[in-house]
Amino acid sequence: MAPDLATLERLHELHPRAIAFENLSPFVGETPALDAKSLQAKLVHGGRGGWCFEQNLLFSHVLAAIGFPFRRLAARVRWNVAPDVVTARSHCLLQVAIDGRDYLADVGFGGLVLTGPIAMELESEQRTPHEDHRLREAGSAQRLEAKVAGEWQALYDFDLVEAKLADYEVSNWYLANFPQSHFVAGVVAARADEGIRHALRGNRYSVHRADGTSERHFATSADEVMDWLEGPFGIRVPRSQELQAKLEKTIASAA
Repeated sequence: MAPDLATLERLHELHPRAIAFENLSPFVGETPALDAKSLQAKLVHGGRGGWCFEQNLLFSHVLAAIGFPFRRLAARVRWNVAPDVVTARSHCLLQVAIDGRDYLADVGFGGLVLTGPIAMELESEQRTPHEDHRLREAGSAQRLEAKVAGEWQALYDFDLVEAKLADYEVSNWYLANFPQSHFVAGVVAARADEGIRHALRGNRYSVHRADGTSERHFATSADEVMDWLEGPFGIRVPRSQELQAKLEKTIASAA
């Protein structure tokens, strides 16, 4: 396997199909481990998914093994964030160099995860296996946008300052322990398949298709949510009394 664009594109498309985005660990009070051994045990051998730090760090270890030059970066999420709200640099992404050209790679952005790398060129509308994306100037940063239902939506802002594992460890712990973190307060999951996206938030399971059609289902029991997680999301759910109780509380509050 060569460290070329074709390899990066194929890996980037297959990763979000095989490994779902999910927050079951912080949802039940666990802080995800970010060392390579733990990532492999959970996301590869354990049949679980994870959030951005886990997904992109695992992906970076794969890139390193193949021989891709890359840098780890950090971003401020702008998706569903009011324009006047300043967010922390709490998202993990990768800058990959191939033949003198830089590409943005990100297999960990939840329901709108990239399913292919994009060239780091401003104002260039670029196709991926799912939505079109582009990069634009955002002050001193760059902003990633996705075309959703025909309109450009901001996903996150980032600069090219290299992020260290210690930077991710801080955000990883905070998002898993801050009581108002939406990763602690509710369950979320996402998986991108060929021409389709699966999304779970609380008791609502949504299916979004490439032709613009969607369908939504609402769970009335914790078992129904866990069946969805194990079914369309492909997650080996760690069934426990704590997870059952928290899911039941989520469903009751939604009702």
